[in-house]
Amino acid sequence: MAAKAKSQATISFVRKPKVKRPGVHAKTKFSKSKNSMPIIQEVTEKKFLTEEEKTTLKDLQTKTESIVVELGEISLIKIQVENRYESAKSYLTEISNQEKEFTKTLFDKYGKFNLDPETGEIIKSN
Repeated sequence: MAAKAKSQATISFVRKPKVKRPGVHAKTKFSKSKNSMPIIQEVTEKKFLTEEEKTTLKDLQTKTESIVVELGEISLIKIQVENRYESAKSYLTEISNQEKEFTKTLFDKYGKFNLDPETGEIIKSN
């Protein structure tokens, strides 16, 4: 069911602007126009959205605001995940360096060998 658009007629009056005319009169800066009657502009009708259109507009504005908030939250989560990823990469590099140092220490102490990581048994290799 389509509702009719509401309307309201208005008339606006505008006075002619005063024009500077230096030197026309020594006593005044501005001279008065010959006709001081207001000028009538065209008559316009105000139009309004129907209730259905206003409801649709508000619904779209609400949906837009919601998605903007959602995108902002996703951006924050993305930054947090990127920071966690960089921290994990840094930690992995640190662990790799510790493993290399530990392996070097064991080779310095036991020489060339094979290791059973479950039992800790060192098996000398020739």
